[in-house]
Amino acid sequence: MNNSKQIFLLFSHTLTENQINELKRDFNINKIFYLPKDIQNIWSNVDYVKYDFSNLKPIKNFIKENSKEKDYILIQGEYGYTYHMVNWAFENKFIPIYATTQRKTIEIIDENNPNNIKKISHFEHISFRKYIK
Repeated sequence: MNNSKQIFLLFSHTLTENQINELKRDFNINKIFYLPKDIQNIWSNVDYVKYDFSNLKPIKNFIKENSKEKDYILIQGEYGYTYHMVNWAFENKFIPIYATTQRKTIEIIDENNPNNIKKISHFEHISFRKYIK
């Protein structure tokens, strides 16, 4: 019996080689679906003026048309959309996951203007984790 799974990516980044290897090794993922560009635009560019969950329908349709029960969905983004889609994933028998990262931040204070502070953040992927219902 083949237990390999698919994953759908609801986030605004590209997976690193290490992340892909982890998904294959630890989650038995054999196929990765990035959203088509027009649908990705919905997820990456939240309209805070017309904030409405109905515009997530194309994302849900894309997943339903290409998935099977117990497939994974990596969900990270704007908090309200993320919360909504995690609940939707559970309701539709998908497995929602997220990436944990470690952030290392450097602050650089401008010597000529101490009120001007530049912050540089480096993010390092740690692992993927399942959302818990």
